[in-house]
Amino acid sequence: MKHKINKKLLLNEKGFSWHTRYSSDENTDDMGRWARIGYYNGLCISWISGFVKQDEYPNLDNRRVGKCNHFIVTLHFPTSSEQVSGIEKFDNIDDAKKYVEEMFTDFKKIINQ
Repeated sequence: MKHKINKKLLLNEKGFSWHTRYSSDENTDDMGRWARIGYYNGLCISWISGFVKQDEYPNLDNRRVGKCNHFIVTLHFPTSSEQVSGIEKFDNIDDAKKYVEEMFTDFKKIINQ
């Protein structure tokens, strides 16, 4: 039996794309949730969770409502440092997205050799 990726289930997008989950702006929803899902050519490659971090409370609380200022990236492809996924923390969403795109571009270069 041959296993193939069902291209009908993939998004009809080329290159990197980012989709919103829970909230469409920089603030969490009313339950403290915020996420961006990264895709490449329709394949899910990462999940970025946003949190409201406060200096007086060092622990992250995923129920805290407000403007996200702390982001945790989970990669959904193997990297040389982590065979399942890499997890990194950032203070802004642009750096988090840049990290995902650079890591995936490096991953593509390695597997295409």
